[in-house]
This record gives sequence, structure tokens and C-alpha cells, in this order.
Amino acid sequence: EDIGQVEQNDDVDTTENLSPRAHEDDTPENEGKLLSLSSITDEDLREALAPFDVDGSGTIDLLKVRDAAEGKGPAKLHYSDDRPMVGLADYVKSVNHVAILVSDVSRSLKFYSQVMGFEQIRRPNFDAYGAWLTMGNCELHLIKGKPIVPEGDDLVVGHISIDSDNVLGALDKLQKMNVPFRKNSSVPAGADAGSMNTNANDDMMSDKIVTQFFVRDPDGYYIEVCNCDETLTKYCLGEKDALPGYEEGVKPFSFATASVTISLMQRWVAKLDARRDQTKTLSEKVKKETDGSVEEIAKLLGYTPACEVDATILQTLKDRHSIYSDIWQNEEVDDIESVLVAAGNEPKSAETIVKLRTEFNGRLICRPPVVFEADGTKYNPEPIVTDLGTLGLTQYI
Repeated sequence: EDIGQVEQNDDVDTTENLSPRAHEDDTPENEGKLLSLSSITDEDLREALAPFDVDGSGTIDLLKVRDAAEGKGPAKLHYSDDRPMVGLADYVKSVNHVAILVSDVSRSLKFYSQVMGFEQIRRPNFDAYGAWLTMGNCELHLIKGKPIVPEGDDLVVGHISIDSDNVLGALDKLQKMNVPFRKNSSVPAGADAGSMNTNANDDMMSDKIVTQFFVRDPDGYYIEVCNCDETLTKYCLGEKDALPGYEEGVKPFSFATASVTISLMQRWVAKLDARRDQTKTLSEKVKKETDGSVEEIAKLLGYTPACEVDATILQTLKDRHSIYSDIWQNEEVDDIESVLVAAGNEPKSAETIVKLRTEFNGRLICRPPVVFEADGTKYNPEPIVTDLGTLGLTQYI
């Protein structure tokens, strides 16, 4: 079992689900001190405190404001001030819980409370076995049932991410508990690494990649422990322009700019549909008139081969080969040069050749990023091969 030294305990009570702290704040002295927002004359202060009016009553609990200032309150919501208010945006507040099906409620409760450190909380008397825990700013609900867990040996998986302000301390604790873990290598390495190919990184603790450790619960669900809030959140929300050791060369979009971009992308999708139809027509012609080789497809398309390869473009395409599900993963790394030369060093033309060859072969290859084992060694997961069927590549591009 992936729960280290923690032994299964069938005596764990999953019906009442009470914790020592369950009634900690029920005493009168801990009741909140309410303040009406309308009584605050300073406009900036009133705006700053408005998020604490969680029920829309126009009042705020000053004790909760104090707790938040001391870092005890719920984490800041990951919303931008100028986000587009579309769909249910006016009505959605935050995530309440994540629910997973587990085969053994007692065993899973033991893992999540004693290994992950989540706090068990009270649970209503439902007509199904289960247990509830809080993860700090979101609840985890365990439901007795048939688990739905990822297959394969890679880390391209659905998961729950747990943020830590001392991720290396968390790693040390996992090691002391003998809890198996693996480390992701696929977070961008940054421009100063000389390549976007994170698979080329050989140091599990490199500062070129965000620290992310993955553990599996007793049923096989993945739990990520990371320093994401420290390194990624402010960057992703546009609150800072760069990450340590990471530079894209462009500033992040504001949400207003993103709205315009979305409109442009909708037009692009229409053009993409037309391109899919063109690819399908070309694919049928390739299957009838060529043997699927790079040279014959390039000749059919009327491309003029280059005398020598463009080294800069070649390196970019080789880097793309390491990106999960990129179309270039359907070629072997050593064959990329011949494709680029046959396409006259034109990247779009070269990509067209690769797409048509993928259609000709009838399968789509996705190569997951390498992962680090607990001892720091790198492991290359097996490629994921999908039969294109009658719809061909057009269903994926």
C-alpha cells in the first residue's frame, strides 16, 4: 500500500466524524464582532473589506478580518479585479469541496488525516458510507464506492494540488514516513535554461522547475504537494511579470486583454474548421498516391527541399518533441531534420508533413514528460498510442 508506515485501522470512527476542534469556536467569547460596511466612511477601506461580506448582508466579522491579517483565515480567492463577469461569475464564490470515490473509507480517512494532515470534520448522516475532511480552504469528501483513478505510469494525470509554504519540509516528512513519491519535471524551465525542453533537466531539485511532488493515496488517486502559490499564482494572475529563473519574453495578459483575445480566437476556430477539412482531403490523397514517406509527401505538396537544415528551427522542433501531445511527438527525434529539409526549412510546411504522416500511419503518439523517482533518477514513461479510427487526426487538431 502507498501509505508508508501508517497501518490500516479498522477502528477509525467514520460515522460521527468529530475532531477535537469541531466545536472550538462555539463559545460566546469567540463569536464575531460585526461591523456594517455602510458605516465605513473611507471608500478605499470599505472596498478593501468588502470581500469579507461573504453572505451579502452588508456586514463583516472583524474577528475574521483579524484572522486573515494573521494568516489564519481562508486563502485569498484567485480572482482578478478586472475579470470578465460572464456565465455564472456573478454567483460563483469559491470551491466548497472535492468528492472522490474510495474503496475503503476507514483506510482513506487514515491516509488523508495522518499522512496528508487534513482535519476530519462532522458529516451529516447520509444514506451512504463516507467521511469529510477540510484541506484548509476546501473540503474533501470521501464516498464509499468504486474508485476512478488514472492508469499508466506517467504524471499527466488528474490530481488534487496541495499548496505548502515549506515544500522541502513536506518532502522531508514524506521521506521520514516512508511515503513513496515522484517529482514532476514538466514545468517550464525558462529562457535562461537555453531550451523549453524540461526533459533535459537532470537535477530533481533544480530551481529551473516549480517544486511539485506527487503521492498516491491507497486507491491510487494522485495528490500533488507544491509551492505553486509562492511561485505561480501571482504570475498567472498578472500580479507580477516574471518568475525566478523564468522569462517568456512577453508580459502576461490582463483579463481585459484576454477577453479581446478570446474574441479573436473564436474567429481563429472558424478558420481551423476549414483547415481540418483541407487536411482531411490531403490525407485521402496521400493515402492513394504515396507510400507515406517524408520525401513522397513533400513532393506531392510541391515543396522544394532545402540544401541544408536551419539549425535554429531544428532545435525548436526538437524541443517541441518533448512537449506532451505536440504533433512532433509522432516523429522520432532523429527524423525531424529530414522532415524540415524536405519542407524547405518552412516550419508550417514541415508540420503539415508530420500531420499527413500521422494520418497515413493511423495512430497518434503522445509521449509523457519524464518524472523523477524519489532517489532522483529519471524515468521515461511509455508513450500513449491512440488509434485514429475513421475520423482521423481531424478529431484531435
